[in-house]
Amino acid sequence: MAEVVTACLQRDHVIYRDRDGGEAVGDQFTEIERDVAFVDLGLPDLSGDKVAVELRRIHAHLATFLITGWHLQDDDTRLQTFDYHLRKPFSLEDVRRAISLVTA
Repeated sequence: MAEVVTACLQRDHVIYRDRDGGEAVGDQFTEIERDVAFVDLGLPDLSGDKVAVELRRIHAHLATFLITGWHLQDDDTRLQTFDYHLRKPFSLEDVRRAISLVTA
């Protein structure tokens, strides 16, 4: 799914795709200004909610989107870490709509 979304969006956006949570918050992230981060909750190396906290620490303005297929209760504290939530499965149009929320 990530490959398809990346291929479709890179025509209109600069896309950086990381393999795991550690890479997402690595040195390359601090050097590159980003506006939006789509973060899966179940990442290898570092959980998605911890990645979102670290990303926001580095870039306070960053809009974070949780993408997950897991069913989370409304009171799950991990949800509070993210600005928005996209539930899997989602469409490319859902992603475009999500991006428009923060780039309009």
